[in-house]
Amino acid sequence: MLDVKKTKLVCLYCAKVFAGGGINRFKQHLAGAKEEVEQCLKCPPDVRHQMVLNLKGNAETKQKKS
Repeated sequence: MLDVKKTKLVCLYCAKVFAGGGINRFKQHLAGAKEEVEQCLKCPPDVRHQMVLNLKGNAETKQKKS
């Protein structure tokens, strides 16, 4: 069998480690999506705003495909 290792993401602002959930979950962490994942309290406002815009863009793209 293949030995597949999961990618771990580490927040540069708060050092929280994400071992699963993918990049979208990490973006939710930076954007401060309260209901989905723990917020990053040390994330700068400009980065938070960019992640919010990115997540909204992804949601709009999914709606257009449906």
